[in-house]
Amino acid sequence: MLGLRRFVLPTHTLIARTIQTSSSRSKGFFGAGRDGYDHYKDNIKQVVKHGEPSRRRFMAIFCCIALPCLAAGMWVAYRDHKARYEQDRPPYIPYAFLNVRNKPFPWGDGNHSLFHNKAEQYVPGVGFEEERKKH
Repeated sequence: MLGLRRFVLPTHTLIARTIQTSSSRSKGFFGAGRDGYDHYKDNIKQVVKHGEPSRRRFMAIFCCIALPCLAAGMWVAYRDHKARYEQDRPPYIPYAFLNVRNKPFPWGDGNHSLFHNKAEQYVPGVGFEEERKKH
């Protein structure tokens, strides 16, 4: 019985200490603890004021670096798209591994993929279904 008392008594005091320390540190419901809701608006203003230099730095980096990079990327993509469609389509070489059909597709006639493009994708046994349209 003496051994049990040694275990029970410290456990009881440990639980009481844990409850006391956790309740004193608790901020309450949505931060309404020691300060209550009186200083909520001031705290939000302080956070926004503290983050203002970071926001300005981000906007400067975005406007000076990201926007010109986006514009250059759009110009390169447009130029490559235009150059590709000005040329004729290269002749199709029927490699065996390009059009393996072990079983038909479960839609349509079974010979066309789900996102089939009639002008750009070769269909085995048929070829290209449409010619490229000039822009």
